[in-house]
Parts: sequence; structure tokens; C-alpha cells
Amino acid sequence: MVGILDIIGPVMVGPSSSHTAGAARLGSIARALLGSEPREASITLYGSFAKTYRGHGTDRAIAAGILGMRPDDPRLRDSLELAREQGMPIIFETSSEDAGHPNSVRMRLRGRDNAEVDVRGCSVGGGQVLVTSIDGMAVRISGTRRAFVVKHRDAPGLIAAVTDVLADCGANICDFSLSREARGGVAVMTIEVEGDVDERAEKRIRRLRDVVSCTSLAPVGDERDKGCAPVEVPDLSGIDAHVSAAALSSFVDEAERSARPLSSVILAQQAEVGDDSAQAILEQMGERLEVMSEAVERGCAEGLRSTSGFTGGDARRMRDAVREGGCATGGLVGNVAYRALAVSELNASMGRIVAAPTAGSCGIIPAVILTLRDELGCSRDACVRGLVTAGGIGMLIQRNATLAGAEGGCQAETGSAAAMAAAAMVELLGGSAQASSDAASMAIQALLGLVCDPVAGLVEVPCVNRNATGAMVAVTCAEMALAGIPAKISFDDAVEAMRCVGSAMPPSLRETGEGGLAVTASGMSMARELHSGCSSCGMCG
Repeated sequence: MVGILDIIGPVMVGPSSSHTAGAARLGSIARALLGSEPREASITLYGSFAKTYRGHGTDRAIAAGILGMRPDDPRLRDSLELAREQGMPIIFETSSEDAGHPNSVRMRLRGRDNAEVDVRGCSVGGGQVLVTSIDGMAVRISGTRRAFVVKHRDAPGLIAAVTDVLADCGANICDFSLSREARGGVAVMTIEVEGDVDERAEKRIRRLRDVVSCTSLAPVGDERDKGCAPVEVPDLSGIDAHVSAAALSSFVDEAERSARPLSSVILAQQAEVGDDSAQAILEQMGERLEVMSEAVERGCAEGLRSTSGFTGGDARRMRDAVREGGCATGGLVGNVAYRALAVSELNASMGRIVAAPTAGSCGIIPAVILTLRDELGCSRDACVRGLVTAGGIGMLIQRNATLAGAEGGCQAETGSAAAMAAAAMVELLGGSAQASSDAASMAIQALLGLVCDPVAGLVEVPCVNRNATGAMVAVTCAEMALAGIPAKISFDDAVEAMRCVGSAMPPSLRETGEGGLAVTASGMSMARELHSGCSSCGMCG
């Protein structure tokens, strides 16, 4: 299951978690499955990938992954040029075929040793991915855990032999799939495991009779930053860590029973079901808080412009207005707004941000939490715990609906981020777990039905300004919940409504750039300006 570190993350280079970070991860997995240095690649894009890949940098991200780069590698922007310099041709084509998911790709790679691999996969939101096919055989690889891909001849007893090796090497199997051409023919088993696995497992599996090949895939999560301050672990004793992860109401009930904050219940549950301890989770959240803080500063830099030139500089203008006393609504609102704009504008310029829960909505949670830290004096440890609360809200939305604009529209991105930020703000200001749930529900209700209509296929207009307005929704809903105003519709019901509304949206309103503001006269004019032969942004490759 996706955890809170997957939701508040990855740390990445913008502009899109699904189309950039997820695409880079898919390319990286394809490279690992090839098992040798790539010589050439042929890439077919489907659905939303096909419609907006230039503006979202999907082609550059896939190329970066194939070259061995991580989603936060600053060289990602130049990956196509780097591939050409290395003599590696990468051909991109688009297809109107229904590939089953709107963010789908087929990657055919050939290595310098003439090895070949044909990989299909999709980016499911927030940088998370799913590999669905290897060489025409159905598989299921999430990339969140170590995976063993075993190609073999279909033979009695082999599955038991492979799993016995893994058990002997300390692995706990958490997902298994098997695909075969015919009885006694070629088959592929994919096994995702958790725990510290003996490095000899791969070699031992290869030596088994009827095994053709075995590839061990490392998780595609973030590299850890070093040197961040430690975070104090709250007292988790007395919390039932086996709380059901299917509904927020279960977490709220346990928080009330144990008289603990919502973040503590979420933290205890995540430490119980995942590989990371509570301390490790908090430390990684602390690292991401630092990246968010740096993103605000970099997003206000003089002269910052997006890759297209359409956005940049508004965060600095908003910040200056706050400092000069020019905000009619007061400093708190202006401070939240400028921070949301700053992170989102940095993302549009392909800067380093944290997808929270996506890159398209990356400014909302930092804007709210960092404003509470810097303007109201909330401690760093409290802010880290706020990120845990936000991550738990996003985890439940991902489980029961979607965080991907290509599946659920902008309500799935901006709406989810606003709900996450609202819940975190309530906890940071001393509200109850139920109040956090109410705030999150009201935020979803406020943004229900919001469409994803990127002008010119870019994560810029209206995305940047929506981060600021989404943050305002979060603050308003948190204030209402703290005042004792309940949500008439429960959070879990609101998420279900989001899922249904997203499913009912036509593809033109789900990140394809073919509806809404993207097809207005102004939006079409911007698209023509971008694609009229200008090569200054470097995004058309």
C-alpha cells in the first residue's frame, strides 16, 4: 500500500509529478529491467501523456530515467541533449489507442550488448507508478518496494522453490503475480518484498532449475538528504497501530480513544505496516520540510521565469506587497499566498520541489505549514507532525479515489492538497482529530468538480494561481473547523463523491489541455505563441 512518504514526495524536479517524476521512475525501471547500458529506445505515449508530454517534460523525464537519473536530478531538463551526446537515439511517438490508464507508456529498449526489453507501465499520480507488462507478459510492479522479476519455464514446484529462497534470505513477500504463455511454456513471476533481503537472493534464484533470468529491482524512492536536525518521536504507547487504513473515521476513532493527536495514530500505523520506524518517517518528513522551505526562497528569486516564460515573478510581487503593508486582508493571507505562488512558480521553472501530493499542487501544503511556522511560531517538530497528518489524508484519498489530474481532474490535485493542508493546520493549532477530518472534508467539498485544463499543456496557467487559491480554501476550512463548525458530509463520503465526479469528467477536462480554460481565446492564443516556432524554452526537444 502507498504510504505517507509516497504522498509527501517525491522530492523532484518539476513540473509534474505524474508526467515528470512518475515518467522518470518508469524510465529508470525499464533501464534496470534491460540489465545493461541502453543503446537506443523507442517510446510510445498514450492518453494524457500523449497530449501534453512536451509541456510537462515527459519525454525528458523518461529519457532521464533511461539514462539512470533520479526524479530530482537537475540534469533532467537536459536529458534529451545528453542522450544525443552519448549517441543514444530515443524516438518518441504518440498513439490514440486506449492503454487502460491515461498516463501510459510503452518503452522498448535495446542495450549495447544487444539485450532487449519491452516494458509497459503507467504513472498513477503523485509520482507513483505501476509497471504492467514486460515483454508482453502481464506483471504488477509498483516500484515502492524491492521487486524480483523471475523469467522461467512453467514447471511444478518452481514457485515454492523461489519463495523458499526469499524466505531464507529474510524477505517478507507482500505482493505476487504470475503470467505465463501456456502450460509448460515461458512464464514471469514478479514478487515485491519488504525487509532486509540477503544480497545473495538474486544469484540463488538464478541457479534454480528452469529459471531463465532473475532481476532484482531496488525501490524507486528518494535519496535521503543528510544533516537535517532530528525530530522528537511522540509517545505512541497505548495506540492500536492495527487501525484500518480504509477510512479516516477509523483513525479519528482511535485518536479519540487513545487521547492522542491524529498524527500520532497515523505515525503508529505507518511504522507498523511499513519498513520504516517512526523515527525514520519523521526524519524523512523533516528533510522534506527543509526542501519545501528552500523552494519558497528560490521561488521568490529575482528573474525567475518558467520554461515557457508565461509565469514567474508573481510570488516576489506578492511577498513585496505583504512586506510593504499593501495587503487589504492582512499579513497572514498574503504570506500564505506568496509562499504558494513561490513553490508553484519554482516547479514551473523545473526547480526542485516536493510533490505534496503532486507537483501541480505542490505549493499549497508548504504555504500553509510554513506560514504557521514563520508567522505564528509553530515549532519545527510540530510542522513535521503536520506533514504526517497531511500525508495520512492524502494516503486515504489515493486509496479510495485518486490524486492524479488525468484520472480525476484538478479536484484530485488542488482539492486533495487543500484537504491535506486544512487537516494539518487544525492539528498545528490544537484542534481535535474530528476537527481535522471536518476541515479536510469541507476543503474537498469546496473544490469538488474542479477540472484540470492546463493551457498549452503546461503546469502553469491556471495551475500556479490555483495553488494560492487552494491554500486560501485550506485556511478557511481549517478556521471553520477550529470554530466548531462540523462538516455535514463526512470526509470518507466526500472522497467517494470526488471519485465519482472524477470518473464522470470527460477526458477533455482531465489534463489533456483540450477543454476548459485551455480552449478559450486567451488560452489558445498562448498555445499558438508557445508553438509558433519559438525554441527559447527548450521544451519542444
